[in-house]
Amino acid sequence: KAAPLGVMVLLFAVIAFWWMAYLYFFHRDMALQVAAKESSSWLNHNVRPWYYYWQFPAEAGIWALFWVTALVGYFACRKEKYRKDHTFSIVWLLSSLILLSVIPEKKTRYLLPILIPGAMTIAFYFYHCWRGFRSAGERRVFRINSGIIAFILMALPVTLYFIFYREGELSIWILTLTALFGWGLGLWIFRSILPTRNIKVMAVFSAIVLSMMMIESVCLIPIGKMFINPERHNIRMLREHKELEGIPFYYNKEEELRMEWVYESNRVIRPLDVKNDSLIRVIRPFVFLSKQPAESVFAGKGVTVKPIDTFDNNWRKTKDKRYNKELVREVVLIK
Repeated sequence: KAAPLGVMVLLFAVIAFWWMAYLYFFHRDMALQVAAKESSSWLNHNVRPWYYYWQFPAEAGIWALFWVTALVGYFACRKEKYRKDHTFSIVWLLSSLILLSVIPEKKTRYLLPILIPGAMTIAFYFYHCWRGFRSAGERRVFRINSGIIAFILMALPVTLYFIFYREGELSIWILTLTALFGWGLGLWIFRSILPTRNIKVMAVFSAIVLSMMMIESVCLIPIGKMFINPERHNIRMLREHKELEGIPFYYNKEEELRMEWVYESNRVIRPLDVKNDSLIRVIRPFVFLSKQPAESVFAGKGVTVKPIDTFDNNWRKTKDKRYNKELVREVVLIK
């Protein structure tokens, strides 16, 4: 396998390193500065305990129960024809989990690479069950896992009704479709696991796949909108503001400027010393982003403050604990 392995390594090197090589040779100082900042963040930013990722099966969503069962089943059942392939997925999964846990900085989204070997592990479990259960205990565990999912599917429309529909946050057609699909798929799973011995494993598998499709196509976008800030007012609209074309943007250097403001406005936004009255008179007219009321910031400085708008770039609702006031700014035109 030397030749294929060599080609694989070459492709890996080209795909993985071309961008870093480009930055190093053409923007060396900036690349080194960013690398130093990011590497220090791994040690000092979002530091979590080593066991932070213990809840990793939850990232599999509807497959979480089967993922846990598959992991336990691998160590409990050592006699299987595909043991080597199954071991490969387990080693991949556990090594990824351990290496991620070693790094002090931890975020839930970093678990994405674990989902790949996790999917393989779940597939081995379903394949094992499809080939035939070895004991009554295995059948019982499969029924429990499948029954819980069926119960959740049948309870989903009821939950949506009491939590969202009665509050006017969900349309009747979304609730109706969810009820039809949820109850139908739930009953399908129950019918597939009720026979004493002849459990229809692949029918359960198909029902879970269809459940994912149903939730993502029918429920995900409407439910997602319930958690999005309806008062979000994006500064992106200033891109089409004809009056501001060619006018520089500034912000108070004593305030933090989130990079989202730069991305969304698509403008260079420079820091400004608001105490330097002579500089303010020289650079006007300019657009100014301020956390404080702009009228008070420029009071007595001999300039005209023309309000443009107040922008809120938060995706989260105002009552959400992750609502960030740094993403709210008053924007004015100083003349």
